[in-house]
Amino acid sequence: MSQNRRFAVAQADTNAAHIYVFKHGELYSREDIQNVKTNRTEIGGWSQMRYQRHTENFHQQHAREVVAELEKLVRDERIDVVVLSGDETMIIPLLRAELPKDLEDKVIGTISLNVNAPEHEVLDAAEAVVNRHNTLTDMEKVRFLEEENHDGGRGVNSFGAVLKALLNGQVQELYITSDLSSIDYNPGEVNKIFRDYAPGIEEDLPSAKRTRLVVDEILKLAARTGDDIRFINDPNLLTHSGGIGALLRYQVKGVTNQ
Repeated sequence: MSQNRRFAVAQADTNAAHIYVFKHGELYSREDIQNVKTNRTEIGGWSQMRYQRHTENFHQQHAREVVAELEKLVRDERIDVVVLSGDETMIIPLLRAELPKDLEDKVIGTISLNVNAPEHEVLDAAEAVVNRHNTLTDMEKVRFLEEENHDGGRGVNSFGAVLKALLNGQVQELYITSDLSSIDYNPGEVNKIFRDYAPGIEEDLPSAKRTRLVVDEILKLAARTGDDIRFINDPNLLTHSGGIGALLRYQVKGVTNQ
């Protein structure tokens, strides 16, 4: 759920806009904005300059209104991811100029679709941006995990070390491959860890030979004691660690990969 949250798309031109919220590949909500359409004319001289300033003021006011509606929606719906859609040389700069810092931080990318592009095209293009963002975030998190994987560090990336940390309540974020069938571990090591920790556990623990039940136990422990569980979609990122890793709240003696 944390990696497939609703996201917003502000699709605009200089006088109209649609603000979409998508969830799990479907439309969750839509708001439309329509303002005065300005026509391009050739007047000449000072009159042309005044008209140009007048037009620019309309465009700026429209962008301000779109951002105000987007900000309210993002706040009310607790949305963390935003994509902007429109002409990269005209409306996108106007929108960006009006974004407050907290909303700007939620914008993960832009798409060059005009305001008349159909909803399904907007969804497809925006999902590509969101998926790319998620992939880059996965890479950054796994890279940081590997940097912290040292004596005294907060990262562990072996199945046994992660299991011990979970049983100790140390895990802040669990990283696990989306392809659960590719998770690899030593059943003998896992059984020993279960035996060592069994006195402090209320329910019966699964046999280490039943991989799916072991994974279920891992996820239950992480959901109960950790802050977040992140499923890593790229199978190559966690291959060397058996498909699992964890960032710890704190490090204690005995929970390392050595």
